[in-house]
Amino acid sequence: MGSINVNTNVYEAVKAATYDGWTTSPQVSNSEQNDIEVAIAADGVVDQGEAQLLQALKNKTDFTVSASGEAPYNVDDSLLSFDNTVTAHRAGTRVAEHSDGYVYSVPSHVPTQTTGRQTNVYDSARTSYSDARAKLLDINNWDECSSTGRSASFQLVGPDGNTRSGTPRVGDYIRIDLPGPSGYDWVQIEDIRDTPNMASITVRPSNDPTSDSDETSHFFTSAATNTFTVERDGNGLTMFHVNGRNEVGNSGVLNTVKDYGGIVGDNLWVMPGQQEQWEWLGEYVLDK
Repeated sequence: MGSINVNTNVYEAVKAATYDGWTTSPQVSNSEQNDIEVAIAADGVVDQGEAQLLQALKNKTDFTVSASGEAPYNVDDSLLSFDNTVTAHRAGTRVAEHSDGYVYSVPSHVPTQTTGRQTNVYDSARTSYSDARAKLLDINNWDECSSTGRSASFQLVGPDGNTRSGTPRVGDYIRIDLPGPSGYDWVQIEDIRDTPNMASITVRPSNDPTSDSDETSHFFTSAATNTFTVERDGNGLTMFHVNGRNEVGNSGVLNTVKDYGGIVGDNLWVMPGQQEQWEWLGEYVLDK
């Protein structure tokens, strides 16, 4: 294999992982191997050079990386002492660092990240895919994901503003009752996918369908989306993803967010417990 061309960020991550300084071992540890994957995921898509690098890491073979303005940097296979299993993503695969600090692929139907912040939660288990799918599509029971009573509650609402049960449909709303602020947050279902090996729901912050207002009634603007996905890999593994995209704070609910303890800065807002909520949901869906 010739020199693998990568961007400067990835090049520096490889070099840092194998640097033999006064206090640093040249052996690539598990955390250093993960740092390389995080650098690869920084721009959201695996390119050709990064795919080659992942394959070399997976196979633990010698490789050379190069970057614009940098000299080729050789890595001997004897330095690749990490125990982590490396996934050799193909070029073009969308990836992201997730809440647990590791990099996973992002389902192809997740909207593109263009502004604000993003949220990525992943979990997996060797459990029944059909049961996980059923739980994902049973939105009214999502609040069963926390035995502590701290979960938000979720209610499916039809386009006419009336509560409903059963399978969600595109155009339905979800009324969200957070455990902190008064009032409801609202999202509308804009995409549902249900195939033999994958089911997903994509929602977007919306107005309150029970009122006459067209204002977005959610702590994020209508630019944001959340995509909930369960899928199976054919080897008994069921995977759960939550991918939030383009999360920009909604100035219309500024006081509510502040009262609840939201972090506000340059419109990059975080609702406390948001990540934990989706981690709970993953454990519930996967029956963990």
